[in-house]
Amino acid sequence: MKSFTPMRMKTLALAAGMLVTAGAAEAKLVKPSTYTPNVVVSKVFYAGAKDANNKNYMNSKYVELFNISSDTLDLAGMYIALVEAESKANAWTAQLLAEQHPDSIALKQVFRLPAGAKLDPYASLLIANSAIDHSPNGDNFPNLSGADYEAKDAQGKVTNNDAVPALEVAYSAYPTISYMNLVQGGPCGVVLLTEDTKVSELPLVYSPGKTKGNQFMLAPKSKVIDGVEIVKMTEEDIVRLNATGVDTGYVAITSKTGYTGEVVYRKTAYVVGGTKTVLYDTNNSSLDFAVSTTLQPRQYDATPAGLTAQDITIPASGFLAVNIDKPFFGPKDMVLCYVNASNNAQTTDLRYNEFRGDSTLLMKGDWIAIAKPGTYQLQLSASQGVMRSRSSSQAWSTDDSKTLTGSQASRRIYKFSNAEGKVGFQRVPATAEGKYNVADFSDGNRLYIMLTDAIGARIYEACGAASWDALDFIPWHGATPDDAATAITEIVNSKSVNSKSVNSKSVNSKYYSLQGRLVVKPSKGIYVKDGKKIIIK
Repeated sequence: MKSFTPMRMKTLALAAGMLVTAGAAEAKLVKPSTYTPNVVVSKVFYAGAKDANNKNYMNSKYVELFNISSDTLDLAGMYIALVEAESKANAWTAQLLAEQHPDSIALKQVFRLPAGAKLDPYASLLIANSAIDHSPNGDNFPNLSGADYEAKDAQGKVTNNDAVPALEVAYSAYPTISYMNLVQGGPCGVVLLTEDTKVSELPLVYSPGKTKGNQFMLAPKSKVIDGVEIVKMTEEDIVRLNATGVDTGYVAITSKTGYTGEVVYRKTAYVVGGTKTVLYDTNNSSLDFAVSTTLQPRQYDATPAGLTAQDITIPASGFLAVNIDKPFFGPKDMVLCYVNASNNAQTTDLRYNEFRGDSTLLMKGDWIAIAKPGTYQLQLSASQGVMRSRSSSQAWSTDDSKTLTGSQASRRIYKFSNAEGKVGFQRVPATAEGKYNVADFSDGNRLYIMLTDAIGARIYEACGAASWDALDFIPWHGATPDDAATAITEIVNSKSVNSKSVNSKSVNSKYYSLQGRLVVKPSKGIYVKDGKKIIIK
């Protein structure tokens, strides 16, 4: 199996050929979120292995987290928890939880990341029980000496590495076990909880029907950032997370007893800029995970899994409106764009939201593909990726006609024009009442934007019209096919530019749009500065 090790970077270049501005402030740390996917449980090595003497070897177990976003994550205070793993007769199954504790999951151990924990974009965080080099003990045994954190064994039975920071123990159902109690045959569910989870106040319960024995912590599922259901070989009848909504699938190694050297890991959804991997996160471990005996810590598949290719042909104009039914990414010599118009935007133009083809996994929907004429291949993915939603004035009609009514009746519809030499948005013909609220899409041209009077009154001059009423065509002011094939040379943070917190040369240099217009207060987008193309993010 081919694999690669993601680079741990302090600053992210969004795509191949992009460089970070010298002197720019360090990226702001972002907290993991329950709403926007950014950190996931990416790998769990719980199986153990047979050493060179064919004896059971368990000390090399570890858990890995992965940042699937372009933000640097502040993980301080985030909790890593192991799901209750009792035998079937004593288990808090998904069904019992739904009946007796419908808003909770049952945990046997809870650990907390200490102050200062952070995770770079598209990088992994490695947590080991024994952060030493285990490779001398057998083939493919992991070297965990470079682990980020270690779940220390308070009893001293497991070899620990004093040079590796400790993972804090917040709760353990077993008084004598302070390391991660990963059961070699499973089950081994793992969840991540937000830092504001009040662990010390969470209730404890015995196994179902019991009044003594081990007590398990009930954590609210609303605090779960991510979770993976790992069962004992494929015993899906005793899943613990399925009915909670934390995970709709499950994964397991191929043995009920373990010691196979297998690790369960997230598959690669796509690769940013040819070097930075983004992993599957569909909330279904049956789809997201695979099993390997060769992948080492911080390694993942070098090529994406579960992709479907779709060819598109860019015509002579260099533009093509497309409606894609799955999340996707494109080639690096293509720009994918959607247009946004806002009543509150401080601009005299539409906003062109541009993404280099291989810069991120784009959400399904309507897009404008920009490239030199020819046939290109998009890659459609089952993964949700990191781009979940967008705010846009752009839309796609599935019907042959559309009429704006009610409060939208005064808005004007402009259909995308894709004729060579006339790319932009053409206003639909006026109705008998003098409105522009009825559009015909039977010609197959189904991409359009809707503009309010406030927007139209602000942008008509930049579009070459004498008035808002005279604005019958909005010429394209975004990226061009030549831009798609040209590398961006610099990245600047938009807040830094407008607050003048970056170096004086960057601030004092003039910014121009791709059409050569001087931009006094640049916002997010692609510009020309000092004769070079940059992106402001």
